[in-house]
Amino acid sequence: MPFLEALSTIGEVFVSKLIDFFLDKLASSDLLEFATEKQVREEIQMLENELKQIRRVLDDAEERQLKEQQVKDWLIDLQNLAFDLEDVLDEFATEIGRRNLMMERRGSSSKRSRFSIPNPFNDVLFNRDIMSKIRDLTSKLKDLEPQRNKLELRMTDCERPTRLEQRLQPTSLEIENHVYGRDKDKQTILDLILKSDDERNFVIPILGMGGIGKTTLAQLVYNDASIQHHFHLKAWACVSDYFDVLRITKEILQSITAVSCNDNDLNIVQEKLQKELSGKKFLIVLDDVWNENYHEWTILQSPFKTRTQGSKIIVTTRNHGVSSTMGA
Repeated sequence: MPFLEALSTIGEVFVSKLIDFFLDKLASSDLLEFATEKQVREEIQMLENELKQIRRVLDDAEERQLKEQQVKDWLIDLQNLAFDLEDVLDEFATEIGRRNLMMERRGSSSKRSRFSIPNPFNDVLFNRDIMSKIRDLTSKLKDLEPQRNKLELRMTDCERPTRLEQRLQPTSLEIENHVYGRDKDKQTILDLILKSDDERNFVIPILGMGGIGKTTLAQLVYNDASIQHHFHLKAWACVSDYFDVLRITKEILQSITAVSCNDNDLNIVQEKLQKELSGKKFLIVLDDVWNENYHEWTILQSPFKTRTQGSKIIVTTRNHGVSSTMGA
């Protein structure tokens, strides 16, 4: 089980990637073309629906597992079931492969007909066995529902939100005072911020897959006592995948001045921000960046060009291309 084993070696639990992988498999054309038995299709559909419901809470669960052991325990239970689910999908793949091989030997060239050759004995046994396993898995997933509800996990769409307004954005404020297992990572970033004025370290990325705690780590650094007296100004802006330069610039300006900005002319807003930053050492956090467009990044950083040496930008992102684009 290379896919599961590779992810399960990481300290935290990342079931969302597994569920995405399984949903893709369950919706694959080969599987749907193969599962012609009505009852098998119905069992697959019920399993798929249950997985979609679970997927909607995983982004929140994977973020909270760093601070809440009960959430992590629930994710571990879910991951254990994921191993069983992969076994079932492997059985499908093996049976599809077996039938493909039979078709090749019979000289068939039609992809559609390769699953339609009668093989009543094998079909009955396989369908009966696979339905039982799928039904059992769906039941076990449903058994996790009471605990899921008790944890009050926040629900999102099955796919990644595509607009800032679709989800509650993290802020610079820490949710809890104690976060375990991030001391070394935090100190590494603090050293880059406090001990290096090298321009090559102007942009410091926190890079990793969803749920790994990038925002939490940025919050810990942003609120650390050693930071408070090192910079003249601090600002926090949530970017998301909707990279609106005007909105982000206004958010940075408002974070610094604590005054609402009603201007909608980018040039005016950037001039105001540049005036606030001029002659001051600043720390800016850009949280959850997806955009890889170098031109848009160049426009956004225009007010930073006259920055004081030692100023820093922390970027949290899931995408290595973002880090490269921003010159980290």
